[in-house]
Amino acid sequence: MLARIHRISSEQTFSLILKKGSSLSFSHFRVKWVLSKNLYPRFGIVVSNKISKKATVRNTIKRRLREIVRPYCKKQLLQIDGIIFVKPEIVNVSFQMLSKEMKYALDTLGKKISTRPKNTYIYKENK
Repeated sequence: MLARIHRISSEQTFSLILKKGSSLSFSHFRVKWVLSKNLYPRFGIVVSNKISKKATVRNTIKRRLREIVRPYCKKQLLQIDGIIFVKPEIVNVSFQMLSKEMKYALDTLGKKISTRPKNTYIYKENK
């Protein structure tokens, strides 16, 4: 399970990321993200009813993605808040294939962050 500090749960944060975030699209998911002043990365995972009507399938997808993202959160390489939107093609993908694609996605995010322009929006959550 993803630790609480690595999860995005507030509606305010979700809406901010949707409005001001940058987006990267891959074959099985899309990542929308903003830079954060937090010292750790945080992720939210959205699996719509369009993916599957069965809650067990949607929950399996969420568990897989959380398990893949967890080691990156422990390393704390990225200081971002991100939302992962799942595409319908993900239902038939193996864990290994999904893991490779997510690793590529997080590496790409790391490269984008390191070459970001100076005027990039940086988010600091009010507590």
